[in-house]
Amino acid sequence: MVMLILNILKRSLSVELQHFFDYFSQGMTCTKQAFSAQRAKLQPTFFHDWNTVLVENFYLHYGEYAKKWKGMRLWAMGRSTIAVPDTQAMREEFGCTTKKMQIL
Repeated sequence: MVMLILNILKRSLSVELQHFFDYFSQGMTCTKQAFSAQRAKLQPTFFHDWNTVLVENFYLHYGEYAKKWKGMRLWAMGRSTIAVPDTQAMREEFGCTTKKMQIL
């Protein structure tokens, strides 16, 4: 189930399930309803833990090659917009140019 979720589904769920089971199993299949029921049982902590494993292994194997800017990892986001909560803590952490925080 996790392999299917992490595979980034691009087609309808029924088509993705059929393709997945054709490729990975021998005669087994799964309905959309059964997949959804099992997905609902997946704990959100799985993704946190999986991300931790991926990041730790990346730095274990490639950390010395990871480029940094002024000693820090640089993250960027392109053309997406998010609403930043207008709180004192956010203003102190990120600053602002007007009375209200800008929407990035």
